[in-house]
Amino acid sequence: MKTKKALILILFFPLSWVIFAKNAMYFMSIVEDSAGYIYFITDTGIKRFDGYQYVDLSDISNLPSTWSDSAVYRESNDSLYAAFFKEGIWKLDLSSNQAKKISDLKASKIVLSSKYLMAKVEKEVYLINLSNLNTRKYDLQEVIDIAAIEDQHFAITHKGLFKVNSEHSELIESFQTTKAHLALFNHKLAYSTDYKLTLLSLKNNTPLAVRTFENEITAITSYNTNSFAIAHGSNIDILSSDNLDIVKTSINRLNQVSRILYEDKQSNLWSTDTTQFEVIDPHLTLLRLPIPSRYNVVELVEEKLWIGTDHGLYYSDKGLFKPITEINDQLPLLERSITDILYTKNKPIIIATTAGAYKLENNILAKIYDGYVLSLSYINSEFILATSNKLVGFDENFNPVNFDLLNDKLPHKEVLNVKKINNTLYIMTADGLVQKTQNIITTHDISPHNLTDVFASLGNIYVTTWGDGLFKKEGNKWVSMGGPKKISSTIAYYDETLLSTSNGLYQFKDEQISLVPNSAGQMFIANSLAVKDNLAYASSNKELITVDYFKAPSLNPPKFTQFPTSDTPYDQTFTIAANSFDYIHGELIRYEYKLNNGDWVDVKNGKVKLSYLDTGYHNIQMRASYNATQWKYSEMRSFNITGPWYRSKTFIFLTALIFSVVAILRLLYIFRLNKQKNKVFKIISKQQEKQGLVKTYAELTKAKNALSKNNPIITKHTLNIIENAISQFEELLDNYSAIKALGNTSLEDSFTGLDALACMQIKSHEFQISLCERCTIETRNIIFFIAHTLVHNSLQHAKADFMQLTVTCDAENVKIFVQDDGIGIKYSDYTFNFGVGIAIIKNIVYERKGKLKFKNWRKSKSWRSDKNCRRRKGTFVSVVIPLLPSEVSRHARQLKEAES
Repeated sequence: MKTKKALILILFFPLSWVIFAKNAMYFMSIVEDSAGYIYFITDTGIKRFDGYQYVDLSDISNLPSTWSDSAVYRESNDSLYAAFFKEGIWKLDLSSNQAKKISDLKASKIVLSSKYLMAKVEKEVYLINLSNLNTRKYDLQEVIDIAAIEDQHFAITHKGLFKVNSEHSELIESFQTTKAHLALFNHKLAYSTDYKLTLLSLKNNTPLAVRTFENEITAITSYNTNSFAIAHGSNIDILSSDNLDIVKTSINRLNQVSRILYEDKQSNLWSTDTTQFEVIDPHLTLLRLPIPSRYNVVELVEEKLWIGTDHGLYYSDKGLFKPITEINDQLPLLERSITDILYTKNKPIIIATTAGAYKLENNILAKIYDGYVLSLSYINSEFILATSNKLVGFDENFNPVNFDLLNDKLPHKEVLNVKKINNTLYIMTADGLVQKTQNIITTHDISPHNLTDVFASLGNIYVTTWGDGLFKKEGNKWVSMGGPKKISSTIAYYDETLLSTSNGLYQFKDEQISLVPNSAGQMFIANSLAVKDNLAYASSNKELITVDYFKAPSLNPPKFTQFPTSDTPYDQTFTIAANSFDYIHGELIRYEYKLNNGDWVDVKNGKVKLSYLDTGYHNIQMRASYNATQWKYSEMRSFNITGPWYRSKTFIFLTALIFSVVAILRLLYIFRLNKQKNKVFKIISKQQEKQGLVKTYAELTKAKNALSKNNPIITKHTLNIIENAISQFEELLDNYSAIKALGNTSLEDSFTGLDALACMQIKSHEFQISLCERCTIETRNIIFFIAHTLVHNSLQHAKADFMQLTVTCDAENVKIFVQDDGIGIKYSDYTFNFGVGIAIIKNIVYERKGKLKFKNWRKSKSWRSDKNCRRRKGTFVSVVIPLLPSEVSRHARQLKEAES
């Protein structure tokens, strides 16, 4: 394993610059691929960087790990071409990480055109045809630098600028030099010779502009579509590609002589002196104020940026500051020190000074308050003035608002600021905080120094001070967060807050505080911040700073940089990572992922750790955004999770199928049960009709007896008709012998008849009958009907050799037990496939709130000697019928009489 030399990335975020410190390593060149990876060409090979970590390409391919001076990327075949000092020129296919040597030339610099690779070898020039690798050497001596674009190639020698084609080279500009640099942009070429920079048109090879610098030009590159970046001395400037006018000067922070300049896809400018890197943020603009003013405030008024100074009002126009004369002339000379400006759409503009407050309407100033005003607010349709001795308010018609109640609660009469967050009003004073929520007013002693502002971040409330830094509200306490001591004001800026202080601007995010670059040493007072259209403006005692960190509209869709390459066990934790390759604002990018069809989930740094997922294939997608509103989406990727057999989809499917079948069978059971109940209900209805026939039969019998004995007038023919009718009723009632018999006999005689019936139909039986005399006719009928039905079912269906009936009666219940040694009873026969008799018994038990139990009963040991019974199950039926209340009370009365 080759020993890696450390490449240490130190991110001073969210500063606009990044420094890479080396460990015995020299950086020779930089290149970026279409995916956003940055490649460092070093003295120990080529390193790939994704914003968080780096990979030595020699570890993942057969690319050499020795000194390399130059590399270029070709998007058409996703390949990296690298020139090594000893091993020649190599081509690396980035999609497969397969590398091969294409030339033995030991080049110090290579560039690409559409068809050729141009190489500078020592002080000579070669063109390599990329289709067939044919190589051509050109008769150019003392070559200093080379460049190529599309189908054009250029070289600077000590004799001048040459254009090189596939056949020959031609001189374009003749001059003598020993140090030179080239940069191409569209149809323009910029080249430097020592201290001079020349802009040349490629259409007609004529100079467009020339500019001379005090220091030697050490690097040059095209930049941001319409400009060039040059390094001269220890400065880096941005120049217009039209006329070489300076657009920005001294944009770098490091005091180093840059040898290489490179612009990435995010328009970040990379600079190196071969030992350390600086990445320069293009989203920071500083304009020096030409106004001799110590204290300056800023506000956006109708699309214009107003600056309040010690000498009146100014506005910014394309980098120039112009006085607002029509307003300044209306202010007394001693009242032109502006402390705040308040602009509310469709409302008068309010201007605060050290001597009062004015409303500006139709370009006419009118004084509304006389006294020192520190800040202005517009809350709940009221203009609120924080003054040096109280809180002052006006409604929209500028009628005074009574703030006496709040002023009485102030811990100090000097009010510095007023803000409303959610439903709470915060009043910052020189000696504490007043908080008003609905009608509840509380005071907080936070710091002995002035409280200057309040802001919310991620659901937390923070207060700033001029002397003790930042405080956070935790419950009923305010906890010091440290940071810069003297904070004058704050303003929300996307997902972070911008702080102005006595010594620079700071960014606050996730409770981390970082200095904004180029702002150190500048003092900001209260009301020195404004924000609009993704831009933040800050006016200091020196400059107007424009910050647009979040503006970057060219955020790349995230690409997966770490993904499972094979099936993953369900209990193994694995990581999926994606990156948008923003090297400056990487920490400001919010990443989210969505698994399958779930919700979007926030994830830090684009890294997702997953485990214990369901087996099978899963889909995942990532998205990235600076502001959580405009998202860039990655491709959808799939991965497979494996697991034990009981987590497989087949097992889960079969389990679900079994449960479904059981559920269906249960539904069928319920359906059959209800169907049988309906059937039995109809039968019982008919039975009740037939029970009515019993009464009719009894009445007819009485009529027959009466007519035959007492009325000799009735003819014999009439008696025959009545007898025939009675015989027909007797046939109808054959199935209800129990009711018929009980109508004519006692309960004991009925059981005697039932015993005789059992003697005729079974080998052996046993009746144990113990009845209660207190039972009513209704209960006696129920007892016999149940016993008769159960005995009849046993004789008809059990195929038994032995049957036993037991009837007992205690103080509250009648108990009937029937058991046999027959074939047993099926579950369905007494659940839903029962007959009329069982249905009537169930109905009786339900109405009398009794109990009915069926079970297959195994014989007692005394029966097992019978070989014919040994394999039979038998049936056991238990019925418990509660006695009627009158029967129970009668029993209690009998017991009492017996005791007396």
